Amino acid sequence: MNVWIVNPFDNLPVEGYRPQRYWLMAEAFARAGHSVTLWTQDWSHANKARRRLDGDRGVAQQFAVAYIHVPGYRRNICLSRIWSHWRFARNWAVRAAAEPQPDLIVVSSPPLFIGREVRRLCGRTGAKYIVDIMDAWPETFERVAPRWALGWMRSIARGNYRHAAGITAVARRYLELAKGYGATCPMHLCHHGIAL
Repeated sequence: MNVWIVNPFDNLPVEGYRPQRYWLMAEAFARAGHSVTLWTQDWSHANKARRRLDGDRGVAQQFAVAYIHVPGYRRNICLSRIWSHWRFARNWAVRAAAEPQPDLIVVSSPPLFIGREVRRLCGRTGAKYIVDIMDAWPETFERVAPRWALGWMRSIARGNYRHAAGITAVARRYLELAKGYGATCPMHLCHHGIAL
């Protein structure tokens, strides 16, 4: 099976971090005999700096790592981060359309925009997608913005969850959140883990 894993946030082992959730997931799919591509961005969320892609080549022996260019941002909550997420989704959609199409896509949530692009691609190709909920968006933003201003984000989240073939999440509360948006697909609780 051709499996794509899409997450712009995780740190990479070459950046001096332990393998994180999506890297470990890519390794697990590869060990099971699947062809795997881990899609990420060329901006380090943790370091708030451009990734040195030349140093990342060859770091994943079992699977491919694809980098999507995005504009950077300096703070976790800011308009430039939302713009960066939107560019990640749009740039990914263009590049993904030119690749051999997957059978399955695992997409992280957040960010929300990439879920919408994954949903569109799967609608055209017949591929299935699984949403892996890492944080409650747009609910997290209700700390800094009025609830009424986040309706557009709720609309995207609703579509992403309702059309997923499956949903996983790091907390039971996030699975309940997806159900509240109308998701009826199979769900699985998978807490954060780390390679010790």
